[in-house]
Amino acid sequence: MSHPIRILFIDIDGTIFDDRRVIPSARRAIEHLLQRGDIEIALCTGRSTLHARPVVEALGVRHAVYFNGALVHSDGQVVHATSMAPDTADGIRDFAAQHRLPAVYHTDDEAWVLDKLPENVQPVLDAFAFPPLKLLPEGRWRHIRQRLFQANLLMTADWDLTVQRWFPECLLYRWAPRGVDLQIRGSDKSLGARALLEHLQLPPAAAAHVGDGGNDVGMFHLVGHSVAMGNAPRDVQRQAQYVSRPVDEDGFVHALELLRLL
Repeated sequence: MSHPIRILFIDIDGTIFDDRRVIPSARRAIEHLLQRGDIEIALCTGRSTLHARPVVEALGVRHAVYFNGALVHSDGQVVHATSMAPDTADGIRDFAAQHRLPAVYHTDDEAWVLDKLPENVQPVLDAFAFPPLKLLPEGRWRHIRQRLFQANLLMTADWDLTVQRWFPECLLYRWAPRGVDLQIRGSDKSLGARALLEHLQLPPAAAAHVGDGGNDVGMFHLVGHSVAMGNAPRDVQRQAQYVSRPVDEDGFVHALELLRLL
């Protein structure tokens, strides 16, 4: 028997966010659910905390899963955190410096660079609405290496195999022709979501997830109710119970209709 939905997990990019903005119909739908007050809402994203915070705050959502499950906040409280080992952080820093690969380092609340980034990578950052990046003062690396959740290497795909072999303890996720995430292997949205469910004392069967990427598949398998966006790759769509319309065709609203939440 199907459990009633008591918490809705929502991916950001390609699900409620497109063309550098939250889709207006998605914003209205989330506001409606929040006003109803009978369902918990959690954003569930591969974005860093800083990168996702404007969306979280604009929507007024109380719960969020960041870094593909490596960090979870609930009402401002950290309920789950899995940062990189300091030795891994050092290795990524040294590899990027040796091969002159521009890199961005994300802690739980900031995004840092060790050197000024070349101008030719700025369009990559702009396309994904990156937050302002801070130049790390000399001698402060030891401070952030203890709480590093993700590194972005701004490199082309021909580097992928080399980087993955060099850092087998990391998961490499490519999000642009010149951009990848590196974070601790084993990070998965579903692990962060499970931690939040335990914190809220809710069963996975009473959870729903709407998403569009390969990093949403674990969520589809965890929750009792799942919808893939119409713009999701076909292999991702096959993992969900329902498929909605594309993000730019009010696909999120359609997903809520399929879940009978609207």
